[in-house]
Amino acid sequence: MVFPVSPRCMSLRSSISWFGLMISFLANNQLTSVPEVLFHGLSNLQIITMNDNQLSALPDNIFCGLPHLKNLYRRSLFNTAYLLIVS
Repeated sequence: MVFPVSPRCMSLRSSISWFGLMISFLANNQLTSVPEVLFHGLSNLQIITMNDNQLSALPDNIFCGLPHLKNLYRRSLFNTAYLLIVS
């Protein structure tokens, strides 16, 4: 199951079951910050893309509670692409 997730559609969380969400696409949203609770309750997430935003930092515990997270794609402020592979 794949759904795009961005702050613009977070209001839908109350009406849609997101528990099966496996991939979150947050790329190209001009994000400057994200809340620490963004991924809470989404324990099936395996891939998160956060490329091409304006994030200078992420909350310390943003990825806590994601036991299945395998890949995190994020481009830094210096246009260096990062791929985090979690074993």
